[in-house]
Parts: sequence; structure tokens; C-alpha cells
Amino acid sequence: QRQARYLAHLISERLGACDVVTSRVERHLPPRDRDGNVSVRRLPTGLRGDFRHTVNAIMAFFYFLVHGRQYAVVHCHCLSPFVLGAFLGARLRGCKTLLKVCATGSQSDIGKVKRYYFGSWFWRLFLEFDAFVAQTPTMVSRIVAEGVPRDRIVMVPNAVASDLVEVPSAAMREAARQSLELPNRPTVLFVGRLVAEKRLDLLLDAWPQVVEAHDASLLVVGDGPERTRLEESVRASSHAASVRFFGWQDEPERYYRASELFVFTARDEAFGNVLAEAMAHGLAVITTREGLAEHWIRDSENGMIVNDDPKVLAHVLRRLLAEDAFRERLARQALADAREYFSPETVADRYLEIYRQLSSARGLRAPE
Repeated sequence: QRQARYLAHLISERLGACDVVTSRVERHLPPRDRDGNVSVRRLPTGLRGDFRHTVNAIMAFFYFLVHGRQYAVVHCHCLSPFVLGAFLGARLRGCKTLLKVCATGSQSDIGKVKRYYFGSWFWRLFLEFDAFVAQTPTMVSRIVAEGVPRDRIVMVPNAVASDLVEVPSAAMREAARQSLELPNRPTVLFVGRLVAEKRLDLLLDAWPQVVEAHDASLLVVGDGPERTRLEESVRASSHAASVRFFGWQDEPERYYRASELFVFTARDEAFGNVLAEAMAHGLAVITTREGLAEHWIRDSENGMIVNDDPKVLAHVLRRLLAEDAFRERLARQALADAREYFSPETVADRYLEIYRQLSSARGLRAPE
């Protein structure tokens, strides 16, 4: 959601207007962006239960069947029945269509589609998209393996917003903690949806070994089906006072500003927006080799890469909390790399070029 909303904002700055068509249940999207150039059109698809996906597909289909002529390109964000309906309606109206595949592995967009009763047939329809976007080279390979021609895939990393030019000082982090009414002590941050794939359990298993050596805080920002279980587990532990759950936050930036370290131990991650955001906010990052870490994190240079062992994670956390100079060096390089790799201007310009290519008679250029 956040990435789609941010991309729409970037595109609207260059085109003057951009429509976001979504379902009514996406409550976190505002009816209109701050500058008024992004119009969010919520279709009445709030039905719950077995027929929700069918209703989503039908409503999206008829919206684009009726309104599709006003769009040259329909950019679909993640595979879903809603996107399938939008794609079919847009194609009937002659729109060029672009699909961004947002997840890989066992919880991949493509895997979820194929689990439906007619899933393989649906996927054959999706193969008719004019272009596909992958965020990493690994995703390109995985999409090709699903039957998508390589010359219809372009690689565009996600954009992250940050106006930082240097790592925040200790005084700035102290002020940010004070604004959140947090203890003024070294702070470790996790941001993400609380589902099994994000593996917050790995961090929570490592945390007791960390607080034995350091007076530190762990902040958990996010919501999801695992939240109740995880909170109950922490409350029953001896280190409950050092862990805080904050739930969904529409603007997590203030939590980045209050922290020194960011931990992201997800499994089957396509990109990892929050990891890129943490880098762009001048945090030293610890992650597993998934998503952007496969290609943009260099161990002990701009971040730390760990395996699935809580003891290894605890050791790295203790080291970075103890070695201020090393932690700050990682943070400075992470910030510099985020500004180079995930620049909003570069990403928006790349998408505009793709839109122009699709809407012209030439089609896509050779893949990058």
C-alpha cells in the first residue's frame, strides 16, 4: 500500500494527475493525497467472506470497462482477483497494461493465484500483460521461470523517501525518543506486517541474550494475525519491559528517527521496502539474505547479514550496540547507498520511460 501510494505521488508530480483505483477495504489510503494530484477511487468491494474475491474482480472489471478509455497505461500493483478484473476491463478498452509482481517464494503473487481452482488458467491470462516489473535480479529469474518472456520484464527497485544527507546525531535520536515518550537508551527497531513469513520470532528469541549485556529497547511497529501471540509471549518473558508493540503506523518515519539499529529477518521477501527505508533513514541494518539484501547489502560494509540462528543474531546485535564507531560506519554507508540505489527521482523517471514506451508503437526496449 505505502509503496503504491508513494509511487502514485511521484508520478503525479511529473504528469500532473494520477488515479489510484483500489478496494474500499484499503482503509489506510486517504481519499486524496496532500497535493491534490492523486485521486483515490475506492470501489465498493468491502464484502467479506467466500465471495469477496469474486466481487473484487467484477467491480474492477466494470470500472475499467466503463472508464478505461481515459487511461493510456494501467499499472497493476501485485497479483490479485481485483487486478485480474482490472486487467481484463483495461485490455478490452485498449489500455496498455503493466504488472508489478510484489512477492516471491512460498507466498508469491503467482503461487497464490495458482492455488485457486482455475488458478493455472488465470495465470495464462496474466501472461498477456504488456510488461512486468521485478524489483531485483532474482525476481526477474523467478518470473521468467513462470513463463514470462524475458523481453517483457524490466527491473525497477522500489523508491524510498528520505531527505537525510547524513546519519542523525545522538542528540537527534534522543529528541525523537523523547517525542515518542521512550526511554533514552539504544533502540532496535522492527517494522513489518506481523505474519509468520516476517519471522519476528527469530528476533524475539535472540533478544534475551541482548538485554543480558545491554540496557536497550526493542520497538515493534506493525500489525497482523501474529500480533496477539507475539505480545503474549513477550508479556510472559523476563524481558517484557524492554519490548514495545506499536501496531500499524501510517508514518513510521518517527520510529526510524528514534532508533540506532534495524532488524529485518523475513523469509521469501521480494524486495523489503522497510529495509530500504531504514537505510535511507541512516540506520545500521541487520538482515537475512532475502530481497534487496541478495543484491544491495554487502556484509560488514553497509549492513550485516545473518542466518536463521538466534545466537548468531544476538551476537551481531550485541556487537553493534557495543561498537559505536562500527555501527555508525555501517549506517553512513547504508544511507549513501540508499540515496544512490533507491532515489525517488530515478525510480519515477524509469517508470515514466516505461509508460512512454508502452504507449508508443515501439513497445518495450531491450531489458536491463
